[in-house]
Amino acid sequence: MNRNLIIISALTFWFLASCSTSRYTTYSDFDRAANIRNYESFALQDSMAANLNANPILTNDFNRARVLAAAKKQYLLSGLVESNDPDSKVAITIRNTSRTSNQAMPMGGGIGFGYGYNRFGNSMPVTVEEVQIALAMRSVLTGKLLWVGTVSGSMSSFQRKPEVFVDTALEQLFAKYPGRKTVRKKYDPVQ
Repeated sequence: MNRNLIIISALTFWFLASCSTSRYTTYSDFDRAANIRNYESFALQDSMAANLNANPILTNDFNRARVLAAAKKQYLLSGLVESNDPDSKVAITIRNTSRTSNQAMPMGGGIGFGYGYNRFGNSMPVTVEEVQIALAMRSVLTGKLLWVGTVSGSMSSFQRKPEVFVDTALEQLFAKYPGRKTVRKKYDPVQ
């Protein structure tokens, strides 16, 4: 088999594998002085369309409704109740970001293929478009930030199945929610 064909095949496989990732990156931080478990009710604030520079793909009515429904579901599963007179309010934003990293390129030579660097430099910058959903939970009484959580994943994964992306991403984010009650009740959307 032609050596160039092998290299092109390996590069194509590597590129497709790196682009098709469906992993999510989560970040969570909270006010350790506030006992977040004492908060029992919430109200969601749709801040997703407030930014005029927002990506219309992400902030269209369909996707905003998906994010709000998924966040509501996760708060209910965490033991809180939705209320018109809540003790906490949650601002939700969604935006796209870019992440660039240097990827090692396979190099030929010797026996088989290996990853490494040679005098020609075998790294290539790769930029990945991502979707980031952020939640900021504040005390209604004090206005203080109680919890902030963000989750991000690939834009291509979001565009393929936005409903699956949103549900799975927020489920992974809420695994780090510090106010979760010990027993998660079954979610009933009719509540």
